[in-house]
Amino acid sequence: MCGLLSYTQDTCPLMSSPANNDINISVDTSISWNAVSGAFGYFLLVGTTPGGRDLVDRVNVGNTTTYTPPQGLPENTVIYVKVTIDFQNNFDMTCPTRKFTTAFANTIPNCTELVSPLNGTADIPSTTTLIWKATSGVVGYRVSIGEVPSNNNVLNEVVFYTNTTGEINLPANSNLNITITPFNSLGSALSCRQESFTTVLECNHIAYPVNDFFKCDRDDDHFEEFNINLPELESQLIGNQTGLMVTYHNAGGDLIDFSSGTQFVVNQRTIRARVTNVEGCYKETSFKLTLLSPPTASIIEDVIECESFTLPPIERYSNYFTGIRGSGNQLRSGDKITRTQTIFIYAVQADCSDESSFNVTIDPSFCKEPEEEVTIEFPLFFTPNGDGINDFWHCIISEEKQRTTLKTIDIFDRYGNLLAKLSPESQGWDGNFKGRPQPSSDYWFQAISVNKKEIRGHFSLKR
Repeated sequence: MCGLLSYTQDTCPLMSSPANNDINISVDTSISWNAVSGAFGYFLLVGTTPGGRDLVDRVNVGNTTTYTPPQGLPENTVIYVKVTIDFQNNFDMTCPTRKFTTAFANTIPNCTELVSPLNGTADIPSTTTLIWKATSGVVGYRVSIGEVPSNNNVLNEVVFYTNTTGEINLPANSNLNITITPFNSLGSALSCRQESFTTVLECNHIAYPVNDFFKCDRDDDHFEEFNINLPELESQLIGNQTGLMVTYHNAGGDLIDFSSGTQFVVNQRTIRARVTNVEGCYKETSFKLTLLSPPTASIIEDVIECESFTLPPIERYSNYFTGIRGSGNQLRSGDKITRTQTIFIYAVQADCSDESSFNVTIDPSFCKEPEEEVTIEFPLFFTPNGDGINDFWHCIISEEKQRTTLKTIDIFDRYGNLLAKLSPESQGWDGNFKGRPQPSSDYWFQAISVNKKEIRGHFSLKR
């Protein structure tokens, strides 16, 4: 099999800072790891549980090997780090989780502020999720919410251990006042300001989820234009519901012009689709516009077998077919080919594709023992080790018969690849192909006599 790279878990990088199982690490530390040869980039997950992503959610750090969590880390907490290596057209390798433990903070945390909804926002659904900026060195956050500034009648210093409440039910059609106070082992943040937002009546409609959109980055410049069928997209978002309007927003909630369905994307972009009723109540869903690198079809050389050929594993995004461009019957790695035919390898990703093909020849006569001519002897093995004894393989013919008995001898490996062509006058085969020593194995020969008779057989190369 050609064209495949081989990676194992030994390829995974070691964390250089902090090292695996380190303790008493600063909450403001950077996370570093060793570079991996052949890596196109890295993705990073950081969480407070094995496999968790509550601190860093699969951020693409490019080909750098250091990342500093922008909001720091919680104090006195076991931090779990998982690095995924991006080998671009081959595959992503997710490495084992590494961990370290942060130290106690040496100061009380700073105050935070709302991210969603933003302070002063109106028309927020009463069933919503509150998110605020994470703060380094915290144990948790005390959240108080009231319908009047001096009364925490909705939430009264409820503790959350991450920077979100998750989905909660709030009073509808109300102006709500919220105070978020980070705290750690040394105390609570001081004089954190009160923020507010206004809820609306609960929506009675649905924003249906839609699939992400993918496009092939043909020139691999990480920048492409998406052209989306808006009527079809909005039909998926609304379904059979009526009296609804769809608007599109960026990841931060800002309105964007999506009227033509055209958007420019660098690597990946998140679009929030907002479905709003006549009262102004809205539901949201999101989808991504993602660029994918062009695929490369695996390359396999033509093969000759006696009875069958087993299809080997091939690269990601590639599949076997009996027809061109994914037509005919799809075959799978491990299938046995028992008749002579052309096999196509078709790789497709988004709107890009690539194709290769190879021929499988099934010839039972290729493996038959030859009928030996009494005047010719073909050695069963040779040992090309440079000791001057049996270093070449050639037929043995009496000298007066050499020019009149055989024309040529071809030597093949077990896949039918031609390795050498001998004349009767040559010294013989030295066990090399294009200057490279061939491995110890069985090899096949085909001799053509002057009367066009074929003689076939095999012999062993021993090193």
